[in-house]
Amino acid sequence: MARYDHLATLRHHLRRGAELTPGDVADLLDLDERQARRVVRDLDAAGPPLRVRTEGRRKFYGVAPEDLALLDTAEPLTEGEAFAVYMAVATARPAFASSPLADVLDAAVAKLVPPDGTLLFEPDDARFAAIGPGAQAVDPGVFAALRRAVQGALTVTMAYTNARGRRRDDYRCDPYGIVVAGGSWQLVGRDHTRDAVVRYALPDVEAVRVGEPFGGPPSGFDLEAVVRETLGGYSGGEVETVRLEVTAGAAASFRRKAYHPTQVTELTRDDGTAVVSFEVALTPDLTAFVRAFGPAVRVVVPDTLAQDVAQSARATAALYGG
Repeated sequence: MARYDHLATLRHHLRRGAELTPGDVADLLDLDERQARRVVRDLDAAGPPLRVRTEGRRKFYGVAPEDLALLDTAEPLTEGEAFAVYMAVATARPAFASSPLADVLDAAVAKLVPPDGTLLFEPDDARFAAIGPGAQAVDPGVFAALRRAVQGALTVTMAYTNARGRRRDDYRCDPYGIVVAGGSWQLVGRDHTRDAVVRYALPDVEAVRVGEPFGGPPSGFDLEAVVRETLGGYSGGEVETVRLEVTAGAAASFRRKAYHPTQVTELTRDDGTAVVSFEVALTPDLTAFVRAFGPAVRVVVPDTLAQDVAQSARATAALYGG
């Protein structure tokens, strides 16, 4: 039985108001009396302080009635427990969005995501960061494989569905880190085909094969800074409401991944198409973002953005015209 189990068992019996001799403790924990006394000392040091009563040559250990509640102090969560709790709380967040409990739930999430932005179960590892709660479910096997790849700096090959709804089994990536940003769990890494640092939505990853070492992220790579810069990319001017009509395939991507903190799915139709809105500045980056979806996304408002996207598309088409 591990030390934690010894302490937990002893706490359980003392919580009921029992008084135990060293021999009782030894029998309870299947230890000799010398080891039992060591466990008693450990518990006394961890608190609450034990009360010792002597009767003849015998000692009895107990806890004062006013201190019994202190025996309920929880041990720190294990890594797996912390991740499970985090995922459960984050996944439940949308159901609480319009209820009086929303702020309470956010406070609970904040206790698992400290101000430095690093998940509680990875306190010293800059390759795992959190910027707000993640609301999408992630396959535990996928997460475990990617986490192992990030920690070991190992290339991965993934079955992945991109933002246009196209699925491939051969996405190769050097994984630099895992984040939860803008409401979605994401993998950040260098895509081999594009030779660029990109973000993959973890809910869209169906399978992972871990491969050979790649040497790790570039020197000075700042995972959280890259993600924050991406999320703030559509800023710098007057904020307007941008409303997009998206196909069913693209709508699935928008549901699984938040491309900006202000993203809202306003309407989902029976055929799977949807209307998505943002509160952002009209920048060239935003035009490029819409263009990246091709015919899967159409700008509803504002007209100026629709014209910019159309003009950019015509200029591209002219390069290939007769």
